[in-house]
Amino acid sequence: MADPLASLAATIVRVLIPPTMVVGVVGNSLNIAVLTRAKLYHHACSRYFLAQSIDNLLFSIVVLTFRLLAFGYSNDPSTICLYCCKSIQYVIGVIIVVSPQLVILASVDRFCASSFDAGKRKFSNVTVARWAITIVVIVFTIFYFSTFILMDLQIGATVTCSIRVTTLYSRVYPIMQALLVGVIPPILMSIFGFMTIYNTKQVRAFPDSTSSFRRTEGQLIRMLLLQVSSYFILCAPFATIYIMGFLPVQVFSLSTYYFIYKITALPYYLTYTTTFALYILSGSIYRNETVRFMRKLFRLRCKIEVRPIFDDHTNQISLHGTTRIMSRQIHTTAPGQIIECG
Repeated sequence: MADPLASLAATIVRVLIPPTMVVGVVGNSLNIAVLTRAKLYHHACSRYFLAQSIDNLLFSIVVLTFRLLAFGYSNDPSTICLYCCKSIQYVIGVIIVVSPQLVILASVDRFCASSFDAGKRKFSNVTVARWAITIVVIVFTIFYFSTFILMDLQIGATVTCSIRVTTLYSRVYPIMQALLVGVIPPILMSIFGFMTIYNTKQVRAFPDSTSSFRRTEGQLIRMLLLQVSSYFILCAPFATIYIMGFLPVQVFSLSTYYFIYKITALPYYLTYTTTFALYILSGSIYRNETVRFMRKLFRLRCKIEVRPIFDDHTNQISLHGTTRIMSRQIHTTAPGQIIECG
């Protein structure tokens, strides 16, 4: 007889993960498009947001697809073979851990940018951001390579892909993973967030605080602080349950634990998929750039290249091989001329 809690969890996962995936793919794709616009791209904090959006897009496609198959349909791809087990868990581990580290870097950047100390403000620049992002990606790519050694197919009542506990490191590794995703990031984000808030209250005295660049910097701070608050709220329940799984004392029954684990993971997934909404809510510069991007995208879709096949008697114009009857008000159109709508 099927476990009713497991069946309920699978139903909830099947219902909620697909729209979460759609929101994540669309939102992070828009983030990438907007953050690469000139008005935002030349700010160091935007580079961290851009790198995070790319990682979050991978999360929305790769990780959520895997979770939907494994938790929603009991069809875990990592149990197909040993190589699948190791490679899938490795890729998922890297994607999951990189995003919060980038938010930490953005928090440090905002603290430096808002500081009175000119030496600290020098660390808030695009060159430092590029190097910091590169180092974080390389470090965690190497760190999670140990997954290939630790992960193994566990054959019991069901085949699962998990860590075979044979050494001290294999016992410590899951705890390290929990710390890197659910404990250390919220703490560091909160520390640098509070210090940034303190700095912003003082920085209003700066003579250039009304410049366009400074206003954009201030709005990037608000965007980051809302994201940090959201991450702390959404991640806390899942991190708590995850760590409880490694305690020597069993608080819940196994079926109850896995039910709570799968349910608390759902709001945690939102930390990777809802950044676009948070940026829209907290930054007017981001809203304006999004509107400009959408208008530009609409104009590009509406532009029609007119090819020169013109009949003076019937006023027929051939548009990409399709003949249309135009009104008598149309003037002669030069070859290659673009008609723009909107």
